[in-house]
Amino acid sequence: MLIQSDLDIDILLARWIEEDAHRPGPADARLREYGVAVWAIVGHLEGTGEDAQQTATDYDVPLEAVIASQQYFHRNAVAIDARRARNRAHGEALTTTRRGNVNEIHQSGDAPRSVRDSTR
Repeated sequence: MLIQSDLDIDILLARWIEEDAHRPGPADARLREYGVAVWAIVGHLEGTGEDAQQTATDYDVPLEAVIASQQYFHRNAVAIDARRARNRAHGEALTTTRRGNVNEIHQSGDAPRSVRDSTR
């Protein structure tokens, strides 16, 4: 999808992004149909040097969904960055050292497919 206007962005977001019913608000928004948190996509993008195609491949989601995550982040950066900071502060990211938690995170939709597969 070629983004040419705010209306195009609105359509893209409506197609791919939804709020988590249990944790409403932009900080915990997820990819519709896939359940992957926008904050996870954004973090992975940063780790790949903003390589949207690589992120789409790693998460096994369409490229358009990654682009939607980027656009959603641009509109909601403060809330999403605060969520990511809480993740780091509480050790909820993949850097946790307790094996049970690593498997739980890896097998959720918030870890790239390659990482989820490696824990099975």
